[in-house]
Amino acid sequence: MGMIQNIREYFHQRFLKEALQKPVSAARKRVNLNTSKTIGILFDATDHASQTQAMDYADALRLSGKRVHLLGAVDTDHEDGSFPFPSFSRKQIDWALRPKGRAVDQFLETEYDLLVHLNPKPKLVLDFIALQAKAHLKVGPFLDQNIYDLMIDNPSCSIPEFIREMETLLHKTNTNQYAHA
Repeated sequence: MGMIQNIREYFHQRFLKEALQKPVSAARKRVNLNTSKTIGILFDATDHASQTQAMDYADALRLSGKRVHLLGAVDTDHEDGSFPFPSFSRKQIDWALRPKGRAVDQFLETEYDLLVHLNPKPKLVLDFIALQAKAHLKVGPFLDQNIYDLMIDNPSCSIPEFIREMETLLHKTNTNQYAHA
């Protein structure tokens, strides 16, 4: 099993590097947390606590006037449509750990001002989606690849701590300097 997983991860990394060579079609513009109108949130939806934390954060963003789109990765073989958010399971991940399916396609069709991979640790399938997403600013956990514009390097923190660190950094970009540029 370990050798097969290593082979899968090797090909995943290879496809990831190839995808990094291709520019994503979203035009880059200066955005920050205050000016973002559309936010995409990727998260690991395997456990109930993570689901609740992601949905609570999405609700808080919606209350501040943002349009929020969620996509959860559920680490099971069951395709369970009972979640209150779009999701995909292991059955929708190909042999090279690339997620497929309607929920993934719909998430990737939308252009976001801000994309957040809401997880302190990298997750291969979510990193692959983040790479393909059309977003002006991408935030996620620290990686060796240049997928995210802003990376949070604190893999042992909780999701609420990750959100606080991310928002602290994003609020530091919420200055009027862009108006004078």
